[in-house]
Amino acid sequence: MSRWVTAPGRADDLNFKTLQEGEVSTAKKDNAIERIAKYVPAEILAGFTALYSALIAMALSDNEKLIGAAILIAVFFATTIAYIIKYTPDNASRKAHLAVTPLAFLAWSYAISSAVLGDYYLPLFAFAAQVVVIALSIIVKPGE
Repeated sequence: MSRWVTAPGRADDLNFKTLQEGEVSTAKKDNAIERIAKYVPAEILAGFTALYSALIAMALSDNEKLIGAAILIAVFFATTIAYIIKYTPDNASRKAHLAVTPLAFLAWSYAISSAVLGDYYLPLFAFAAQVVVIALSIIVKPGE
């Protein structure tokens, strides 16, 4: 399974041959569950969570931790966009990922950062953001 959502009619990732007119791809289209897993940037969230955990362990004031968490979210948000632009295999996948993956990062990083966000953390908002991202993951299909 590829890390990226698969555009309909695209050759599978193990076979990068270009489809000629009239040829049909043998690539399996991603189903809704696969798209959810692919749109959530687990590799970016893993790095974010590691640095966030280090931030929490530091002897800083609550305000400094809040600012640190905001900086981490901003840096890793930009990293998510750069990662998509650099590594997606085709334009259709890139467009789909740019529409959903940065929002998925924000939804999950907001929930992960709840311990330091204090009054800025709204559980209902975190829940709604994750529901929206899951819905987008089901709805947004590359190339459609």
